[in-house]
Amino acid sequence: MLEVDNSILLREEKHYEEFHIDDLDNETIKEINNDIIKSETENKRYSDVLKLKNLKFKDSGVDLPNILSEYEEKNSKPKEIIPQFYFPKGNKYSNISNEEYFNQIKKKVKSIFNNKSLNETEFNNVTNKCNLPKYLNGALFRKVLKYAKNKREMEIIDSYDTDDNSTVVGDENISSNIKHQLSSKKLNSKKNTKKKIPLKLIQLENKLKELKQFNLENCTIPNDSVVCFEDFIEYWESIAKDSQDVYYISFYILKDEENTDKLRNYLDYLVPSDFMVVLNDVVKYHPGLKFLINMPIFQQRYSESVIEQLFYHKPQNWNRKMTLSEFRSSNFLENLLYLQIDDDINIHRNLFSYKHFYVIYCKFWELDSDHDLLINCYSLFQYDRYSLNTLIIERIIKGYGKKTLLNELNFNHMSNDITYTEYSNTIRKNITSDKTLKNSNIYQYQSIFHFRDFIWFMLARENKDSPEAIEYWFRCIDLDDDGYISIYEIEKFYIEQCKHMVLLHISDYWTFPDYLCYLLDMIKPKIPNMISLSDLKKSKNSTTFFNMLFDIRQFESLSKKADYFGYFDEIWIRESVPLNSLTEFFKDFKIKLRKRKLNNWEKYAEKMYDYLANEEVQNEQKSVSQVRKKSYSSEKSSRKKSKSEKKLAIEELDVIESADLLNKNDDIFEDDNISYYNDDYD
Repeated sequence: MLEVDNSILLREEKHYEEFHIDDLDNETIKEINNDIIKSETENKRYSDVLKLKNLKFKDSGVDLPNILSEYEEKNSKPKEIIPQFYFPKGNKYSNISNEEYFNQIKKKVKSIFNNKSLNETEFNNVTNKCNLPKYLNGALFRKVLKYAKNKREMEIIDSYDTDDNSTVVGDENISSNIKHQLSSKKLNSKKNTKKKIPLKLIQLENKLKELKQFNLENCTIPNDSVVCFEDFIEYWESIAKDSQDVYYISFYILKDEENTDKLRNYLDYLVPSDFMVVLNDVVKYHPGLKFLINMPIFQQRYSESVIEQLFYHKPQNWNRKMTLSEFRSSNFLENLLYLQIDDDINIHRNLFSYKHFYVIYCKFWELDSDHDLLINCYSLFQYDRYSLNTLIIERIIKGYGKKTLLNELNFNHMSNDITYTEYSNTIRKNITSDKTLKNSNIYQYQSIFHFRDFIWFMLARENKDSPEAIEYWFRCIDLDDDGYISIYEIEKFYIEQCKHMVLLHISDYWTFPDYLCYLLDMIKPKIPNMISLSDLKKSKNSTTFFNMLFDIRQFESLSKKADYFGYFDEIWIRESVPLNSLTEFFKDFKIKLRKRKLNNWEKYAEKMYDYLANEEVQNEQKSVSQVRKKSYSSEKSSRKKSKSEKKLAIEELDVIESADLLNKNDDIFEDDNISYYNDDYD
């Protein structure tokens, strides 16, 4: 046993000596504790020994109490506090707290209400005081109305007992929503077992509901709808009490209550139909779209094009759910602010540009012969003078680039648990307001393309360099869905491209070895003979690569360096943008000019819009000239008619004079049955 005393602890030796405190027995520890009480000078030394037992420290012969004192000094220092770097509800843009920010808005809004209720037009001032874009006014107003309605319904539900539901169901003053909830409570209390609904049928019903809501007609509310201050402040407190971020607040204003993904840790998201209420305000109140007031069909199509472009440029665009982080990166609110800056909607070449919609709609109108907003494979094959080969057209129509609108609802894609009667009954219950989707037979077609699907196709075709277009075409070319474009797939598209070149009378087509070497040398894949998606995104030759595989017209025009809608021109524009941040924009309105380079789609849209506008002017001039020709010919015919009428009048006068002569028994010569006057009568 090792005996420890004061001399051992103070001994200084230069050689290394291991010190085992575990060798101490209980009696020695008791003696040490007693000695601590007796002398204050030895208290620190023995306490250090006890600390060494806990730390199992190795004595190297140096002064142990000094080392322990330094150790205590290091641990006694306060730890450095790391500032918060993750803000799930958005970062603060001001020095004041969230509670003070909420109270400031509350005071401003209270002065606007002034103890009275406001309609939708009067509610604009409230939206402005809440530091929101003015085109979110309709969305915020409707959300407050819905919140107040749900609150009253819940109060009614709580006031009734579940055992006394018979009086509630028979009451006509109670909404169907309350009756449904009360009846469901009654069924749950009785533990009524029902047949489980298949998951595919639930997904079909949710998709049909989304299609039904994707219409501007669903955004209309009664003209006498009003909102009081109490309802507004309760709703505002529920979404904005703990946040000052405009994106966070706007996200939950647009979000529907049911849009929560339970499989992804209850992640909230937006769907395309949530943006319809914003587009409803834009098409009604923007000065640049006043000419569409009496054209609801064009208002609907314009809204569809804006929303589809928004989801096309979204990260992970194959998913139709937009999260809060994707909503921030979309710059949707900035684009809404641009609409407040300028009355001309075409100045800013973003997703709200009317030129972009006009070009897309005119191109689709040329292919849609019966104008029902649905096209088939043959109609899409005619795009740009039969530029695309049949294999890529087949892949596009079947929804490999983007899940097409009607293929998602196709009965053949459902599981075997669903019968056709259940399928057809679900469609009839959730019939959409869109005329093209009312007929239940179209849901069984496999090769059909909607206008909303065509928007994605055209954006990807005219700007193949963008990441969204590369992903779109990669999914179409990857025939076996293994994540790589192999030699097998290149050969398949080569055969189709050669057939297409013969059909279009293009004689100079390539041999396959030269064709393959040219494609591989152009992309330089990381894995030999296997082209991945990352290889295409890193390469600057993705447009030429895709054109050689399936787009021969564009390949010819670009290889000859022809003026394909300014493809080779670097066009820079100056546009006005807000100078300050999104929150400070409403306090201090400042504008700066920004220089920006147009992408291939924007250049194509500009050139094509001018071409279509000139063509429309020429057609109008032709129609005017035809009208003038018709009017001139009608004038000629009227003149001829007047001359013939005069001749007839003169002949009638001659007949009357001859009748007078007959009455006077003048000399008349008769020859058989022909009678005539004597010329020498006078």
